[in-house]
This record gives sequence, structure tokens and C-alpha cells, in this order.
Amino acid sequence: MNFKKNGDYEYYETPDNQEVYYVNIHRNASFFMTRDKTMIDGSRYYSYNHERENFTGFNQQIIDNITDEDMENAIPIGDRIISICKWFVTYGHFMDEAFALCDFRDHFPVPSTKVLLDYHTDSMVIDNYPVYSNYKIIDGLLFGEDSVNAYSYGLQILKMKKLYLIKHAITDKTFHAFPMYSRNKILHKVLPLPKNLMKHILQPMVKLFITRSSAKHINRNLENESEIERYLMHNNYTIINPEEISFEKFIRCLYNATHIVMNWGGALTNMCYCSPQTKITILKSRSYEFEKMDIFHPIIQTYLLNIHVVLHKNNQIEIPFL
Repeated sequence: MNFKKNGDYEYYETPDNQEVYYVNIHRNASFFMTRDKTMIDGSRYYSYNHERENFTGFNQQIIDNITDEDMENAIPIGDRIISICKWFVTYGHFMDEAFALCDFRDHFPVPSTKVLLDYHTDSMVIDNYPVYSNYKIIDGLLFGEDSVNAYSYGLQILKMKKLYLIKHAITDKTFHAFPMYSRNKILHKVLPLPKNLMKHILQPMVKLFITRSSAKHINRNLENESEIERYLMHNNYTIINPEEISFEKFIRCLYNATHIVMNWGGALTNMCYCSPQTKITILKSRSYEFEKMDIFHPIIQTYLLNIHVVLHKNNQIEIPFL
């Protein structure tokens, strides 16, 4: 593929009059293809790693079953569509892709573009991953009315002209970069108050412990989380669960906090909403002990955060290390 550049982003651009189709017959195998049923490389992250052969072979079976009638009945979603190489449906990857799409689109010298996303909008658990309404909120804050969510069309094939597909491999400079431009666009809409007034109103919540519910897809919780909560509450930390408060309030809490204790996981991407020099202690349970901090370094460096990681012992955090 011949890639073009837009700032730090590399992207593939289809010919002006070429029809492009988004096929979503299987949730883990969505991809773009041309009218002659050729899959566009880079549709999914599998195209950039060792699973490429299996991914391509599976999709070829899908393509072979697509009829001319299916193509004719494809739903048109417009021209000049921007999308990105998709990874997983988890929150951290969705945020990463949405932030990159926003930063790319708002600095792209092509007018009247729309963004194509693909995320669940119901409360079901699909492919073992829970789905939250925050996906839709982030979509609205970043793109307003200028996005299309493929999920809302079910398994129907979508049709467009002029696709700009952002390359988003793990080796790319923009992968998990969480550009400040996109973060600030969200903050501008959820922080209607000046920061000095915000601090006055939220003063009791400048020290936070961000707890979470038990996950359905992984045994991620620490065994002594109740003990940790009691200790932190005794030391003037406020306990919040982002699943139980509004997205806007959660962002305000993060932005105003000076000290945060949180668990390791995809929600670490929320660190991008913190103010510079925020002191963040990350508790690492057994389920994440082999994961590295590298993927979060761009957030830490961009937003000037002070990070301390505490590793579990027998899936418990020793209180003196907090």
C-alpha cells in the first residue's frame, strides 16, 4: 500500500470514484473491500501481525459468500469517510482510536469528512467484553453529528466513496499517543467552570481512589480491595466508581485531583484527563503482572504525570507500599 502523511499519521487513500464497502458479517472480522471484493489491507490490526494469514483466510470465506445482490443492497453512508485500523472493542483501544481519528480529521485539509466508527450501543456483553455508554458520549464530544457508527446498521454492508484509512499498527508513532488536542476538545465541553472555581467546588475530592466492579471477562480484582479502600478513606481519599457516576463528573474529578490511586487495566488511558504533575499510584493485580508500562508512556510523558506502580503479592497489595 502507498501511504500518505498527515502530520505524524500515515493513511491510505482510495481513488476518487472507487466504491468501498465495509463488511461486518462477523464482529471480529469487520473489514473494508473494493467493488471487485478485494480486501483493503490494514482494515484490522491482524493485517499487521503474525495472524495476518489466518485473518485473511477467514475473511476470504466471508467474501466468497457475498453475492452481487448483497453488494447492490449495501447502505450508502456518504463520501469522504475517515476510518482507522481497528483493534479490540475494549475501552482503552476505543479511546485510542477515537482520539487519533479526531486529531487526524480536525487537522486534515479535506472538507466535509465523516468518521466511521464501530462500537456497541447496548448493555449486552459481546465477545466477553462489557459495553458502557461512555463510548457513545466520547463519540458525541469528539465528532458531534459527523460520525457514523457501523454497529447501528447490524450486519448490513455499508457503501462509501473516498475512504481515508489511518494506519494504526503498534509500531506507529501515533499508536496509543492520546493527542492533547483531542483531550482538550473533550475538556472544553465537560469543564464549563474555571479551574480555580472547580477546585473550590471539588475540594473534598482532590485525593481519589478509583475502584471498579468485578469484570466478567477476566479475574482482575485484588483480593484485599476492601482493606485498601478502608485504608485510603482513613487517609482522606474519596472512593469513586466511574461506572456509577456520569462520564462528565468522572472527567472533572480526574482533572481536579492531585493524588490518584487506581487499578491497572485499560482504564489507565483515563490518565490523559489528569492535570500535570498529578501523583498516580497504580495497583497491579495478578491478572496484569506480565503487562508492561511501555504502552502508557506516551500519556505519562505528554501529560507530565508522576507514576508509581505497586505490584501485588499473592494478588494482594501490601498496605505499607501505598
